[in-house]
Order: sequence, then structure tokens, then C-alpha cells
Amino acid sequence: VSVYCDRQEPNEWPEHRHDLAKIVVALQSAECEISWRTPNGGTVQRTIGNGELWVVPSGVSHAKRWLTVQSGSSA
Repeated sequence: VSVYCDRQEPNEWPEHRHDLAKIVVALQSAECEISWRTPNGGTVQRTIGNGELWVVPSGVSHAKRWLTVQSGSSA
């Protein structure tokens, strides 16, 4: 399992995949639009926010778009 922690300005990460599972947590007032590929090739899209998390299994293609962050934060 890989856990990535960073305070980021709104940005977009194009579709990609990892060899390890990922845990994504939207802290404070962050909001993130997430999407991933299903085994049959479809796409699922959701929005997560304050305190919610997303577990991405290893090898699953996924993308993220950070929409908002807490005001006054820095990258």
C-alpha cells in the first residue's frame, strides 16, 4: 500500500495506474473529482470531500482532479 500526503493547489492528474494500492484522503475543505476504470472497461466518477477517502486497488487505471483546497494553503 502506498499513502501519498501533500497539500496541493487545484490541479488535474491524467489517467494512470500504480503497482501498489493507493489511499487518497481529502483533508480539511479539499474537494476531489475521482474516476476509475471498471473491469469491463467502463468508467465510474465520484466526488470526495472533507475527510472522505478513496482506496484504489493496484493496477486500476484512475484519474484525479483536485477542485478546491482550504484557503490560505500553499503547494
